[in-house]
Amino acid sequence: MDALRLIPALLGMPSLAAAERALLARHLGRNLSRIERMVGFTIIERTRPLTTTGPGQKLLARVERLFREL
Repeated sequence: MDALRLIPALLGMPSLAAAERALLARHLGRNLSRIERMVGFTIIERTRPLTTTGPGQKLLARVERLFREL
């Protein structure tokens, strides 16, 4: 669940390694890959800077709505 909360903060970061350092989140890349396997698509493009895919944008919008409702 924490990894899902951190995904929006990845956007614009230069790399997953940089995001892990900036967010003090160990194994963020591994957790992201695990979530992507579960949902069946890539959420974050591993480009410089990190960006979302089309399906990733839709998922993140749903996740953000869900967390606001909790």
